[in-house]
Amino acid sequence: MTTKRLAHLLILSVGLLLCAPAQADPATDHYNEGLRLKKAGKLDAAIVAMEEALKLRPDYAAVHQSMGVLQRKKKAYAKAEAHLRKAIKLEPKWANAYYSLGLVLYHQGKKDEAVTAMEKAAALDPRDAMTL
Repeated sequence: MTTKRLAHLLILSVGLLLCAPAQADPATDHYNEGLRLKKAGKLDAAIVAMEEALKLRPDYAAVHQSMGVLQRKKKAYAKAEAHLRKAIKLEPKWANAYYSLGLVLYHQGKKDEAVTAMEKAAALDPRDAMTL
């Protein structure tokens, strides 16, 4: 992962924390735990934490995006695709979700769909060199 992509994830995480309601949100707690476990390289445990978040909030786009990335890292491409498509359905202007979907589609041999997803990512965030 590039420094720029890590910076985007950090900014997104901080933004989510700042915009979070004052009361406790167990789904967000599970999501944050999943992010911590992912960073520590504990992919299976991270997936479990993210699944717990989705049980509480099935419409949590950031969790679907993270699950897509986790499943891609485990080479479970069909599961990754499903989560990323759900993230895009929930947040249709999220360039990173399209970028991640493009990677997953490419790994599945769906080259034309991968190109389309990458083009959509670039159109949504033309300043991000990763999507060009």
